[in-house]
Amino acid sequence: MLFETICYQNGKFQRLSLHEARMNDARKRLFGCTEEISLAEHLESGRPEQEGTFKCRVNYSRIIENVNFEPYFPKQVDSLKLIEDNNIDYSFKYKNREHLERLFQSRGDADDVIIVKKGWLTDTTYANIILLRKGKWYTPRLPLLPGTRRLAYLQSNLIIPEDIRPEDLVRFDEIRIINAMISMETSPQIRPENIC
Repeated sequence: MLFETICYQNGKFQRLSLHEARMNDARKRLFGCTEEISLAEHLESGRPEQEGTFKCRVNYSRIIENVNFEPYFPKQVDSLKLIEDNNIDYSFKYKNREHLERLFQSRGDADDVIIVKKGWLTDTTYANIILLRKGKWYTPRLPLLPGTRRLAYLQSNLIIPEDIRPEDLVRFDEIRIINAMISMETSPQIRPENIC
């Protein structure tokens, strides 16, 4: 089972076409499905009527299993811990996140972890990362999971892919996390000295 998390904000789905493309690509690669699913058709009913930001979760395999909405409350993230794991594979958005949860449990006093794979920075347990250097934003070239917001920023030339090692962190002024629910503007600002 896989899932997509889609931001539903003030009556509109954000980056729906990118979520749909990722879902259909996963269905094709993992299950051999050639007929594409239209997310918009499956999200017509059940939408919250009130204004605000909601997390829409779509669970699927060959077909869409279920859809649910819940109000979104951002987590406060001020510190991150570097954790090495050379074997992790989260190239698809699997519902089973046990491996990521184990890494999260090793965070100590930090709010989350940045996973280092084969010497390179990748992602936190639930978000891609972007790093500020001399007024430009960079993102690890090889994330664990290429997020839809990350892709949108890449397509708009707002972020630049780059190979980044842990020792490179001193060259950056700030780190932010991004995912379907967290934008560059709403992300907490994390200082490099708050990464251990």
